[in-house]
Amino acid sequence: MNRLILFVAIVFSSVVKGYAQRIEPKEPAMFEVLFTKHVVRDTVSEVEKHPWPDAQMALRVGKTSAMFYPVLKFFRDSLAHYNSDLYWQLDRANFEEERRTKVWKPLGGWENEYIFKNMPEGKWTVANYFDMERRVYEEEIETPVWEIADSVKTILGYECQLAFTDFRGRRWSAWFTPEIPVAEGPWKLSGLPGLILEAYDAKRHYVFTSTGIVKDNLGDVGIYIFRDYFKTTRDKYLNDRYKYITSTTSMGSKIAAAYGVKTNTDNAPKKVKRTPYDFEETNYPH
Repeated sequence: MNRLILFVAIVFSSVVKGYAQRIEPKEPAMFEVLFTKHVVRDTVSEVEKHPWPDAQMALRVGKTSAMFYPVLKFFRDSLAHYNSDLYWQLDRANFEEERRTKVWKPLGGWENEYIFKNMPEGKWTVANYFDMERRVYEEEIETPVWEIADSVKTILGYECQLAFTDFRGRRWSAWFTPEIPVAEGPWKLSGLPGLILEAYDAKRHYVFTSTGIVKDNLGDVGIYIFRDYFKTTRDKYLNDRYKYITSTTSMGSKIAAAYGVKTNTDNAPKKVKRTPYDFEETNYPH
């Protein structure tokens, strides 16, 4: 059986219990929007010589709060919490396959960032795992100031209007639908008189495209119970993450060291060439 199919099948069987144990519920969800997140990793040459696979994201919306999360990572975390032995078996098998193929494919996908909106009240809580450490920070919610244009188009059967904003260092375009009068959207974009179904920055380094809306059989909107997470600040989180993505030490070398596996004869960490890119928000010290 294909490894991914096996992984998804196992996770789906345990996700309900895992979710209940790992997430502190806040309120029932009204609906969930599925998005594809596309990232251009090489933002200097503008040519995607090193493509980053699109991530499947979900925006789960309640009456007063929302959570934006990577779907595969959510399933992976649920499995790790509910059946840690099986999770580590799969993780080790995945690592061995990466060594064999020399292609790094993280179990659960590339995208690791969760955003919990209005949890606690008036704040975003952002959680991520990178450089082999779990990190979390809180910040005050900042609502973009939008300019609504005349352009319209249809997305998922909903009539949408175009809006623009300068937010967190980038110029953003967003298509929102007044037919769903909820001022939410992907990532930290919000504040329009309707749900955002598509958004992208001016250079299309980041593109969020909705692929469906789910209204039945939803879990609660809630927030992680942050055990073993390093609490940090927004600026330090982004700065540390930027240092991580521009580091020349390969992740494979770090993972191998964690497992006690030699990767070369002299034990020197393998060096790699990093592709230059930045995050959705660029207004931080780096």
